[in-house]
This record gives sequence, structure tokens and C-alpha cells, in this order.
Amino acid sequence: MRYAVNGSMLIKYMDQSVSLMGRFIRASPDGRSFSVQAPDDLVVNCTLGDVLTEDLSGHVMVVGKSRGKHGIECDEFFQIPSEKFDLETYNQAVSIIDSIPNPWR
Repeated sequence: MRYAVNGSMLIKYMDQSVSLMGRFIRASPDGRSFSVQAPDDLVVNCTLGDVLTEDLSGHVMVVGKSRGKHGIECDEFFQIPSEKFDLETYNQAVSIIDSIPNPWR
């Protein structure tokens, strides 16, 4: 199971599989991590197992393990081609789903 989260939820899902949508900010000089602005405006550091080999921009979905306030240990990431993705609505949806004890039952 993987939880859709925003930046403030990372602590709640520490050491669990998560996915986070955000806007790419920058990659580290060594290419081992990159930062995204989560839909709740927190900056999340995404640590990679391998060096980043592609240029990122716009919206990105990050999938990996939550490291709490330290960010996400990234297993994979996907660049979202549309600039029209509505992060505010995504943030509202994630917050609503998180507020329901078992939304899939």
C-alpha cells in the first residue's frame, strides 16, 4: 500500500511507502537528490539511489519511502507533462482522504 501525501504528512507516514506530487525546484550539484515544492508549499528533499540523468521541470510525482521531515527516499519519479495540473485540488483531495480512517473499505 502506498499513501498519497503532502509535505506535512511525511512525518505521519515515516518509513512507509508514499507518493507525493509537487513542482520541481532544483537538483543538487552531485545529482543525488532534488527538491520539490509540495502542494502545501513545503519544500521536500528527494534522495535518489542513482545519479539524476535527466532534466526535470514542472510537476513531478515522487514515489518512495517517507523519511519524515528529512524528505523522501525516492524509488522512482515521474515527470507530469501538463503544466495545468492543479496542486491545490490535489492537496485538498489528499487531506480529505487522510482524514478518513479507512477510505477504501
